Amino acid sequence: MEKASMTGRGTPNRDWWPNQLRLDILHQHSAKSNPMGRDFSYAKEFKSLDLAAVKRDLAALMTDSQD
Repeated sequence: MEKASMTGRGTPNRDWWPNQLRLDILHQHSAKSNPMGRDFSYAKEFKSLDLAAVKRDLAALMTDSQD
């Protein structure tokens, strides 16, 4: 009995799902795609958050009924 040749490469995703969405387009960065502007600092804005209030809001969101 002959052994099959194994290349170790496997079947590429595009062979299984040839009509899949191109998600690499989401990784493009441009000044036009930044709604916050060039001078916006995520670190500075994060430090200004009231984390206790954020936690309370999240707890309420997950426990209060919306019916």
